[in-house]
Amino acid sequence: MKFRQRLTTLKNDLNLLMQQKGQSLVEFVLLLAVISMLSYSFVAVMNSNLGSYWEHCVNIVVNDGDTTKPKLTID
Repeated sequence: MKFRQRLTTLKNDLNLLMQQKGQSLVEFVLLLAVISMLSYSFVAVMNSNLGSYWEHCVNIVVNDGDTTKPKLTID
């Protein structure tokens, strides 16, 4: 009698586990998609503004704050 109860309990646990595997996969895919979108948008924003920021900083250091000197251009 105890064996049948354990077997029934194991079957119920297995069914519950099998139902949750699909949900876990969907959650993983959605989480991966959100992280990828955030990462891509962060990199896109940084790449568009980072070059001009560093060029401005280099000009400040090279020209020592003197506005009459020509600006350094990076090609």
